[in-house]
Amino acid sequence: MIALYVVSRVTSDVVRITSGNVICDSGYFVRATDAPGSHADSAYSFSASSSPNDQPGMIVIAARPDLAILGDDGQFKTQAGDEGQLIRTGYTPIGYYNDPKKSAETFVTIADRVWVLSGDRARITEDGSYVMMGRGSQCINTGGEKVFAEEVEEIARHYEAVEDVLVVGLPDERWGNKVVAVVEVAAGQTFDLGDFNEILRGKLSGYKVPKAVYLTEKVKRSPAGKADYPWAKKFAAESQPAA
Repeated sequence: MIALYVVSRVTSDVVRITSGNVICDSGYFVRATDAPGSHADSAYSFSASSSPNDQPGMIVIAARPDLAILGDDGQFKTQAGDEGQLIRTGYTPIGYYNDPKKSAETFVTIADRVWVLSGDRARITEDGSYVMMGRGSQCINTGGEKVFAEEVEEIARHYEAVEDVLVVGLPDERWGNKVVAVVEVAAGQTFDLGDFNEILRGKLSGYKVPKAVYLTEKVKRSPAGKADYPWAKKFAAESQPAA
């Protein structure tokens, strides 16, 4: 279950996924390391390779019987190109500690089986694997299109001048919300907006490319590396964009 783990970048090719907040059956960690390129670091964490061939997305998970995609219409999705929420069954956590409401919202019964709703958006590839697109809670609706912050952030990091980045939506009269990026510039590098946009436009649809970039000395994250999106939105709203 991806939603109940903290995802942090270890290198440009590896991300680390660490558990937290749930009571979890230890069997899950054995099954989780079945993902291509994954490696068990301990009983409570594993690392997985990021998307191959620069395919947009956080990571790629191989198809398994305990994973499925649940569409926005509440139906299972099975065709290449289909998108929806990644869910899993089988070895599942028991629930959230002292939080029956959240447990009931996360652990649901579908077709007589208990499934965990991850909250993570994924797309089915041609070979049946799942490309992670990002958290549904960080989805930006812009001009009738959905943009997942993590997907844009992943591509933005391909630019060598980007040390860290958060992508958020700001209110906009034309688009409803416009996609913007808050960027921490890497030491010894000079940020060039044209180069940044060229990299993103080469790998993303135009509507996903940030319409403004705001430079900061340090992107704010928790000690565990969790992104502070409310801070990023406030910072962007109160700052001048890079020219």
